[in-house]
Amino acid sequence: MHTKKILVLAALCLAAAGQACAVQAAGTMQLKDGTTVPLDGNVPLNQLAPQQNIQVHVAPQAWQLRQAAFAQAVTALARAPADAQAKQQVEQVLREQAATPGAFTPMESLDMLGAYYLPRDGVEKIMPLIVKQAFLGWVDALQWGSPSAQEEIVVDQKLFSRAFRTRDGKKMIDAWMAIVRNDPPRATTIVDLGLRLGMADNLVQGQLTYDRRWPTAFGLERTSAANGGPPVLPALAAQMGYVQAQRLASARIKAFYLPVEQ
Repeated sequence: MHTKKILVLAALCLAAAGQACAVQAAGTMQLKDGTTVPLDGNVPLNQLAPQQNIQVHVAPQAWQLRQAAFAQAVTALARAPADAQAKQQVEQVLREQAATPGAFTPMESLDMLGAYYLPRDGVEKIMPLIVKQAFLGWVDALQWGSPSAQEEIVVDQKLFSRAFRTRDGKKMIDAWMAIVRNDPPRATTIVDLGLRLGMADNLVQGQLTYDRRWPTAFGLERTSAANGGPPVLPALAAQMGYVQAQRLASARIKAFYLPVEQ
């Protein structure tokens, strides 16, 4: 594999920037009198010191640990193409994903598409796979994610544009928009193919083996629990039927990837 061409996932390589506000130890908060107390959710807001960066630890899910390890390896390889260990790690993940694509969450798959396959094969060839993963991801979010989790997945995690958050992402977006503008039937065919691929994976029993409840990794509920609020109970059943989720996800996908210019 031409792993030297793998691009850095900009969204996953954020360095810690300096903060203008105070930063204290994780799990604590500062009061107006300068004292530090545990972060337990029982302190009135009017007693908190202003402009403080309260760090709340939320335990990551297993897929997030895999995602972070892949991002770290991609970043290391982009910085040092001769890094044999990083190259081995990236190639191993890509081999596993190629052999068992249904074992990885849509978020992980979108990262791999953006980091390796999109720059290697181009937007027209890879776009159906991006649409497929975005569709599966939004179906999962509708079925298992709270409203705040859905917002975080779209706004912060950039589900629909995640694969384009690379060094050449703008060039890839421009290439796709050129197809949308200059050949709308072709663009529609590509998006429809991606949707059919996603629907087919959902219909084949055992095709998708990743935890469909991955959207529970996001949302204010988990932060609230870490802050001493009510615990997040395990999701036992989808909050929306698949037929409805599929219909809503298809409409959202088409509106995003096939925008109508005013």
